[in-house]
Amino acid sequence: MTTQVGGKVGNGVEAKVETVKGRVKGRKCIKQIPIQLGQVFITPGANLALLESRQTFLDFISRHMIGDWGELCETDWEMNNKAVQTGGSIYSSYYTANQQELFVITEWDRSCTTILLPEER
Repeated sequence: MTTQVGGKVGNGVEAKVETVKGRVKGRKCIKQIPIQLGQVFITPGANLALLESRQTFLDFISRHMIGDWGELCETDWEMNNKAVQTGGSIYSSYYTANQQELFVITEWDRSCTTILLPEER
């Protein structure tokens, strides 16, 4: 079960990520930003994790939108960058302030993006 947390998320979301020359954490970000998210959903477990860490889904969606894929290996970063260009699914991995891992997954057709815990996948 998921909960819709907003309609279409677009250019109105401001990124809270510091970038230097198009890089985040030493990794190259995509150039076509922001990516289209479609409808945004959150699972009950992810919603609880955000409440417990006193964070909002925007803390993570804003990073995902600008191509900061979070705690992924270099190969997965490159696969996401390619998916932005060619139309594949895009996923990111982040940690809340309480060290709970969250996934953010945008479907290949950009119809929706879901925030979930790894065990809810």
